[in-house]
Amino acid sequence: MYLFTLAVIHLLRTLGINMEVVSKLLGYADLKTTQIYAKIVDKAKDDAMDLFN
Repeated sequence: MYLFTLAVIHLLRTLGINMEVVSKLLGYADLKTTQIYAKIVDKAKDDAMDLFN
């Protein structure tokens, strides 16, 4: 479920969907939960890009 959540957040953010909408679509009661996952996604992208530098 964890990887699915990260994939959904990445996809929806890439499409420009508001973080609050993403949170509601995932069924989270608190926006902070989505923000935590979003930071993980951002860090993973940064780490992947660092491999090319």
